Amino acid sequence: MSLSCRLSFAWHAQGAAAAILGSVELPVAVILTSVVVHEHVLWTGWVGIALITIGIAVGQRRTSVTP
Repeated sequence: MSLSCRLSFAWHAQGAAAAILGSVELPVAVILTSVVVHEHVLWTGWVGIALITIGIAVGQRRTSVTP
């Protein structure tokens, strides 16, 4: 017996929103792995997450300031 599930999204991310969603994927995966699975994450992983998050924030700030 085969069970399949299909998800369809009516909302499609465009441009900057798609880039933000794509870049947030890795930090969320690492944080959830650390919290839910209790897997050890090296300090370099946390530094990488911080850099990605800072990059997203700076990118958003630049796009919101530009007329």
